[in-house]
Amino acid sequence: MNIASTSKRVGFSVLLALAVALPTAACGPALDTRTPPGPAESGEATDGAAALGAAPEPTAGAPVPGPTDLSPTYPDTAEAYAKAVVNAWTQDQPSTLGSLTTPAVNDEILDLLPSANDEWAFFRCDGTAGSSYCSFTNADADVLTLRITHSLLAHAHAATDVSLDRTEYPKDGVAYVKEFVAAWQFGNTARMLKLSSAAVVAKVKAPPVSPIYPTPDCCGGGLLQVKVKYSGVTARFDVVTIKLGGPNAIIDFVPGQLPITS
Repeated sequence: MNIASTSKRVGFSVLLALAVALPTAACGPALDTRTPPGPAESGEATDGAAALGAAPEPTAGAPVPGPTDLSPTYPDTAEAYAKAVVNAWTQDQPSTLGSLTTPAVNDEILDLLPSANDEWAFFRCDGTAGSSYCSFTNADADVLTLRITHSLLAHAHAATDVSLDRTEYPKDGVAYVKEFVAAWQFGNTARMLKLSSAAVVAKVKAPPVSPIYPTPDCCGGGLLQVKVKYSGVTARFDVVTIKLGGPNAIIDFVPGQLPITS
């Protein structure tokens, strides 16, 4: 056997194997050309929204946030504060209403107002020591009054009291005139008109102070004459008895005159 010839053949075979292997190694590891598993094969569910990167749908049964109020601001004047309270109620902003009122006032407003005409117009604020009483009127001549505590202005819960004075139509003649006089003293012209007429309201001037109501006279024909004494004079209201218990029962007003002195 020729050892030199055999060695040459072995060396040639090694060189040939190296020549085939080197180009493959230089190009890096061979790529995996297998198709990756699809959703059904991998067990993962996908949809169009997920493919686009959209936010996932809420989990079934999870609470959905409701509408929220804007962060309330706390006015620094009684008038502005009272208007904010009424606006929060009429605009259905319960969180804001709760932040502007005490819990008791909040509950009372929600109990009072649903049965009232809720188109409220600002009337005026009357100041007292430490508080202001701000009034609003509606188409029925009702009066809503809020007490605003001065020391809480520009802070939460400054509305510390509320009252609703509804327009009433008494069935008693004297009580009916007292209702008119009270509206006259307060300046509630809308209620005065509900109880009488524009002609009667045009005749009244300065409201009475500390009025007294003597026993009325009835002159027949369903007309009751109700007298009102104040400031040294006696005025008279003519009331139609069949209209008592309803609007516009007062049909005339005769102002009193000071007695003539020599």
